[in-house]
Amino acid sequence: AQFFPAINPHDNRHLFVACDMGGAYVSYDQGAHWRMFNLVNAVKGFAFDPVQPDVAYTLSTGLFKTSDKGRSWKLIFPLSSQLAALVSKGDHAELAMVTKDSNQVNVVSLAIDPLNRRQLYLLATENRKPFLFSTRDGGLHWKKEKQAPNGTRHVFIDPLSPVANRRLFIAGDSSLLQRKDGNWVSLSLPAGVKKLRDYSAGVDPRSKQFLLYAIGDEQPTGDTEPNGHVYLTTDGGTSWRAINNNLGNKISLRTLATSVQHAGTIYVSYRQLPQTDNQMAAGVARSDDSGNTWQLVWKDLGEKPADNMSADWLNDRFGATWGENPLCLTVAANDPSFCIGTDFGRTIVSTDGGAHWQQVYSNKTDKGWQTRGMEVTTNYDIVRDPNNPQHLFILYTDIGLFESNDGGLHWQSATGQRGIPDAWVNTCYDLVFDKAVKGRAWAAMSGIHDLPRPKMFRRHGTKAFTGGILYTENSGREWRVVSSSIGEGAVTDLLLDENTTVDNRTLYACVFGKGVYKSVDGGKSWQLKNNGIAGNEPFAWRLQQKTNGDLLLIISRRSENGSIGTEGNGSLYLSKDGADSWQKIDLPNGVNGPTSLVTQPGLLLLSAWGRPTTGLSSPDTGGGIYRSTDEGKTWQPVLTSDQHIHDITYDPRNHRYYACGFNSAAYYSNDAGLHWNRIKGYNFKWGKLVRPDPDDPEKIFIITFGGGVWHGPATGDPHAKNDIQPSLQSFIK
Repeated sequence: AQFFPAINPHDNRHLFVACDMGGAYVSYDQGAHWRMFNLVNAVKGFAFDPVQPDVAYTLSTGLFKTSDKGRSWKLIFPLSSQLAALVSKGDHAELAMVTKDSNQVNVVSLAIDPLNRRQLYLLATENRKPFLFSTRDGGLHWKKEKQAPNGTRHVFIDPLSPVANRRLFIAGDSSLLQRKDGNWVSLSLPAGVKKLRDYSAGVDPRSKQFLLYAIGDEQPTGDTEPNGHVYLTTDGGTSWRAINNNLGNKISLRTLATSVQHAGTIYVSYRQLPQTDNQMAAGVARSDDSGNTWQLVWKDLGEKPADNMSADWLNDRFGATWGENPLCLTVAANDPSFCIGTDFGRTIVSTDGGAHWQQVYSNKTDKGWQTRGMEVTTNYDIVRDPNNPQHLFILYTDIGLFESNDGGLHWQSATGQRGIPDAWVNTCYDLVFDKAVKGRAWAAMSGIHDLPRPKMFRRHGTKAFTGGILYTENSGREWRVVSSSIGEGAVTDLLLDENTTVDNRTLYACVFGKGVYKSVDGGKSWQLKNNGIAGNEPFAWRLQQKTNGDLLLIISRRSENGSIGTEGNGSLYLSKDGADSWQKIDLPNGVNGPTSLVTQPGLLLLSAWGRPTTGLSSPDTGGGIYRSTDEGKTWQPVLTSDQHIHDITYDPRNHRYYACGFNSAAYYSNDAGLHWNRIKGYNFKWGKLVRPDPDDPEKIFIITFGGGVWHGPATGDPHAKNDIQPSLQSFIK
């Protein structure tokens, strides 16, 4: 999903957008092209300098500033001199900023005085307690002004108030504070409202009033979207009135936005609006008179996209209900007819007040779809058809399987109307071609995404997982299910034994929560092969085959408490008899989360995910890369500075090893894994896998969890600049 679109008030071609998968994106041509950048964690907002067009701010875990329109960034809160560590922890290796006074810092919202560009007000948390901070010198020094209520999410400046004594608002889910004449007071919410879902504010030049809008819910509802109202106050929160009555009372409202310089215009994102034909509408409504009257300027009807919406591949493949109505809206400060909406996968722009909407994340040609650089997809691999070098597949989470027939220039969905069960199209974990038979391949598809992340099984286990194995004889134009003997399950890995006869291939499959299955008839039938594997529901994750035919199996961990030697730990197994029996190989000391393994004669390289430790600034431990030259009897740690490695791969053409993980880095080794070098130029937060380019051993693909597929030089770009200047990489623990 995309969030927090921002428009430079000095240049409406200069845009920012953030994604919840870690990437942030900048465009200098109003969305025709985008560049991804990384600021430690997912971005939570942007703000532009009111005077200098090249200066902007981004809220990630800390507050970053750019003086070159987003080409490079500098941390200004907390100050680098106050930073003790970036501590990487947990399921998604989230980075926490810890200061030298042992505070864990997280920024929330920023306001810049429009008449004093060096006066900033920042909402931020210290050890989860919210405070208002201020600076009078553009971030060189900060002062803690006030503790704010829990749930605080916005800070606003009334630009009509005296410059020497600004009126401020701190707005939250269930609170609204005002500072006036130097005193703070708590204001009442609209009558009957228990929660304010969203806010937007600006000046109406016609009435010369400061307008504050909010979406109010009548009852607390958690994460649901209830019936609610848009409320407006023109007197600083003393009184409120509902302004969306002519939109109807039976409607769900998600977000709203106004122009800070033309606040009489407001846009609101709605859904579940009943229509006369018993359909439900969703989209965006606009008002040019502060909510007295409204018009529906974006109206999806069920799966049918709005008539004034341009073509995009998400609507084209999945219909209008995938993207839904916008999660975020923003309106240009100097042009109320310029609005951007972001949703579950798209960024969409209107420059004419909603008369037309244009998606700005992809381009369509008669050969398929091309990226504009705003890649927010999660992938597991990129696979080439061995008998057709121009035929490529990307294995996706959420959107299944995509293919290219021109070497990756254009892409299209490869799951619709091809025999894949609807319940399985969400995710493709693996795709294996038989090099000896043209068109023959097997695919592992599932309705369960994002494995092996614990969020997928911590609540309900794996028994309800859907998915299975598919077979094709024509390179994916048609598929049929061949895993009926396994039943439903999330198949996460397939291994083809190429030493077996072409007519009766032996295959192995990992089924997460069931174990290892084997087929000796090309996938027509499967047998469970768990003899020697501990536990009733083994989280079988990855298989590797040694040159002598022995098998190595990784079982993912299910425990999240940092324990060692318990039933919930991950494990490593060896089979010398074609999976008929398994024997455990000891993991390195302190390791309980193995993630991948590569093997060459006399060498094992194991990657691992760190396990949690206690303490605010205490990083995960037991992760990284480990090396063994004695079949796993002993292990040597060779990369521990990065505790969250997802995969290791090997290119036999140049004997180079690669690794990638969730700490904004990928690595290569030219000495059999003894030493690892960072691949300069790649820095997306969540990386999964490095796949060597089959056409060029000095090029690689990097598969990511939320940043698409990257392609570039195998050992990095020596001239690449870090997004963050100076780099914070040395702080990561």
